[in-house]
Amino acid sequence: MVEAFGDTVFQTVITRTVRFPETTVAGQPITTWASTSVGAQAYRDLAKEVLAL
Repeated sequence: MVEAFGDTVFQTVITRTVRFPETTVAGQPITTWASTSVGAQAYRDLAKEVLAL
C-alpha cells in the first residue's frame, strides 16, 4: 500500500485478532467489547491519526 500510495496511507496497521469475530456476534464495537485488546488500541490510534489531519 505504501509503495502504491505513499504519504496518503495512515501509519496505523489494523491486524486481525480473535476479538474481531467476537464483536460481530456480540453486536458491539471492538472498543467496547474488548477495550484493552490490541485491535481496540489500533482503532484508537487510527482515530487519532484521522483527527490530526
